[in-house]
Amino acid sequence: RTSQQQSSQQQQLCTFFLRGSCRNGNNCPYLHEFTSAPDLEMMAVLPGHEDVITEVVVVGSEIYTASKDGTVKVWDSVNAECTRSVPVGGEAHSMLIEAPFLIVGVKDANDQGLVKIWNMQSGVEQELAGHQGEVYALAVGNKMLFSGAQDHTIRVHVFDEAAQGFAYSTSLNNHTKSVLVLVVNGNLLFSGGGDGRILMWSLDQGVVLQEVPAHVTLVTQLVYWENHLLSCGMDGALKVWGPSGTGQLELLTTHPDPNASSPSSPFKQAGAGSREVDSFITMCGCTDANNRAVLLLATNDNKVRCLDLPSLTPRGELFFPRETHVRSMTFGPSGLFFTGDSDGNLMVWR
Repeated sequence: RTSQQQSSQQQQLCTFFLRGSCRNGNNCPYLHEFTSAPDLEMMAVLPGHEDVITEVVVVGSEIYTASKDGTVKVWDSVNAECTRSVPVGGEAHSMLIEAPFLIVGVKDANDQGLVKIWNMQSGVEQELAGHQGEVYALAVGNKMLFSGAQDHTIRVHVFDEAAQGFAYSTSLNNHTKSVLVLVVNGNLLFSGGGDGRILMWSLDQGVVLQEVPAHVTLVTQLVYWENHLLSCGMDGALKVWGPSGTGQLELLTTHPDPNASSPSSPFKQAGAGSREVDSFITMCGCTDANNRAVLLLATNDNKVRCLDLPSLTPRGELFFPRETHVRSMTFGPSGLFFTGDSDGNLMVWR
């Protein structure tokens, strides 16, 4: 074997190592690394789900994971163990916690899209029907619960103080394909869909204020950060939007396209070292141990890319086994963050 071949192999990841099954140890010619970021490390792998983890939520020292295997699991982040597993009656495609409520978007055996709600203090359960197919997105704001689904609709439920539950109010029907992501900021609701559009809604009036043809295909995630809306899609683009003088969304930067940077934007193009991928699956924002803002972007090439904000400068990647895609990410206390993947594994990073 030539030195050139050995050098090439040392730059390639050992897929057996990533799955915990490499038998060559230090003699393996391939790279044994979970991350290329010098200040990040993989702390633990917590198996337990039998299908894709679709959502990860952290509340205090507990981690909640929802999965297409039909369960929500609760993990103790201190002891790194599962403490409870709750069957939800179908594939769980979305989840959020708005104390004291655990809210889960479920598709049952009859292809009905349900929003199931548990009051974690009283133990009272509520089920909201009306969607068809998967319920992909949930959001709360202004005492309203929003659910977006495969049936192209956003259903709005209003909180009833007397009943301590949610009652259906109306449906928002402006998307032409599945509603995949919802984000509330103040009196605004932002929705991203399979039609590639971002819609900005007024929560006071219940009307669309702006329709933006944001991505060529699916909008897979939205993040609101310091008066900017970040969107990513299956077209492999990360876009940064800011408010114009009229309050409309205005495109500031497209990453990794250097020609789309606005001179007035604090977001700059990463430049050398950027590499296009086929798609971005999801993203989340967090802060590192030094309280610096970081954006995590999960890609379809078995990686999570870490970018500094607002510069969008690459700071490293997280590596996953072949054919393993991260579907959900969130951050927790003490600089920890968590990834849920298509293998059903919850991974802890710091």
